[in-house]
Amino acid sequence: MKNKNSYWNCRIMAHHHSNSEDAYFAIHEIYYENDIPVSYTENAVAVVFEELSDISDYLDKMKLALSKPVLWAGEKFPNEYIAK
Repeated sequence: MKNKNSYWNCRIMAHHHSNSEDAYFAIHEIYYENDIPVSYTENAVAVVFEELSDISDYLDKMKLALSKPVLWAGEKFPNEYIAK
């Protein structure tokens, strides 16, 4: 039986550039268990679907990510990114 408290959603994630402390941002799918982010997709998401309506629906999900705190990728996951 699937746990009702586990799910995926889109979030913006901050990544460190390998040669500096500066960050860049990408949208990833985040996996939650009991409303706690526990993992994320290795690669940023792409908007590639067979149906136009699927693209529209997914873009809506991506836009929702703008209303949520940005999370760090890598060793700092799942801490929130705080802009300097």
